[in-house]
Amino acid sequence: LEPKEYPLPLYCQDLEAKGFPEEVLLVKQMLAESDGFLIASPEYNGSFSPMLKNLIDWSSRPTSKDEHMAAAFKGKVAGIMAASPGGLGG
Repeated sequence: LEPKEYPLPLYCQDLEAKGFPEEVLLVKQMLAESDGFLIASPEYNGSFSPMLKNLIDWSSRPTSKDEHMAAAFKGKVAGIMAASPGGLGG
């Protein structure tokens, strides 16, 4: 999954209350159907990218009353990688 190929609006609870955008539902479905995750992110100001944070924020939200928080991530194996040109990140 390349986040830039699935442009998501910035997470906002007011927007969520109006209904989940189609792109969010597609990304959540892809995550839910995967066996695990290898997350790779460049270092941005000492942290991971805002695009990745936004994807995690949207994907962790339940889309129905029957769905638990972060259901797309439940039971998955994950690995995390980072890269940085500086000595503090990565």
